[in-house]
Amino acid sequence: DQLKLYKATATGWVLVPYAVVALAGSWLSQQYRHHFGTRNQLSVGCLLFLIGTMSLALWHDNLWQVLIAMGLGGLGSGFTFSSLPVRMVPHLPSSETASALALNQVLRYVGFALGSAAVITLMDLFGGINEAGFTGTLWVISGLWLVITVSSWALDRRQSSPVATTA
Repeated sequence: DQLKLYKATATGWVLVPYAVVALAGSWLSQQYRHHFGTRNQLSVGCLLFLIGTMSLALWHDNLWQVLIAMGLGGLGSGFTFSSLPVRMVPHLPSSETASALALNQVLRYVGFALGSAAVITLMDLFGGINEAGFTGTLWVISGLWLVITVSSWALDRRQSSPVATTA
């Protein structure tokens, strides 16, 4: 009983680097936008998520490896999620901005719920809560991140985005 409590607590603490570095990712995303504009901003965030996910699939035998992978995922999270509203707002009538940003938040949480259900399903398909289930699921997620990274990069090639002049 005590061991289960310890494992659950330790698992929760592994999320701390993700959360802390996500804040840094948001700030870095703003700096990126200030220097380079919005072009490839989303792709960079997706690439960071991809690197974090692949790192976790490859190296997870030691706690430090998991913490680094979670930090990379957090960096990707902050970078990606802070870039989305910036990409949306210029294409919206000002009277619809608040509604669109609220819908963005709702869709994020729907995506989190669907993603959680998909991970559970994938782990089950790959053999359950074991090494095969864990790494198999991470490789599928890595493949999705690769597709999303390449897709967002390709879409950015089709449009121009000037460098932002304000912070």
